[in-house]
Amino acid sequence: MSLHRHNPLLSQKLRPLVTSGNGAALLAAVERLSVAERRTAGYMLSTDLLVKCEGEAYWQCFLALVPASSKAYLGTFLKALVARFRAGQKTLDEAVLRDFAAVATPIDVRKTLEVLLTLRLGVETASRMVEIFTHNRLEPTAALLLKVGNPISYYLLFQLLRRADVDAAVLRHYALLLMRKADPLSFKMASALRLYFGLTDLPGTFSLHLEAYELSRLEQGFEPFLKTLQIQY
Repeated sequence: MSLHRHNPLLSQKLRPLVTSGNGAALLAAVERLSVAERRTAGYMLSTDLLVKCEGEAYWQCFLALVPASSKAYLGTFLKALVARFRAGQKTLDEAVLRDFAAVATPIDVRKTLEVLLTLRLGVETASRMVEIFTHNRLEPTAALLLKVGNPISYYLLFQLLRRADVDAAVLRHYALLLMRKADPLSFKMASALRLYFGLTDLPGTFSLHLEAYELSRLEQGFEPFLKTLQIQY
């Protein structure tokens, strides 16, 4: 089915509902559309209507539509959220996201955090987002942070492993997963884990060398972490 990107009558119908944050009415209106119209509505919502509305209206609509059918609407709202951040509308509603996290499927969690962790959030905000959606459970949280694979996700992974009560075998497992990604940032992170946790049985040659006082800087916050490992973000 071809996608029609423009429908002035449909835009005229949906825009005031989005602008006013009337999520219940927006959900009802979209649910009454034909399949083709719903596709068009999704495109207009993700590229225009949800991008240009006020932050409060966006999150009211999110709360009404996404938990009702995350399969139908989550992607639309996440695409709009990325565009909103690019346009300087960098607001998150943690209460709304907590409500959504309570009913989110594992796929919803993965999709949401994969987007949130690429928005260049402050480290405290990013950490809260991870806690909201994963409760910092080691295995699912580490897997997701590994998949995102950017500096802030690796800093959160380092903090997660620091707090976890795990043995060297588990730490080695995550270091090996990082090495298998085979990109420079992941290999540098694996090297940092090797040095910080004293892992002695990792294969390969590591060029990163840190003194004891430098290792302690990894614990002192995101900026010292980046500086010590010479990571750009």
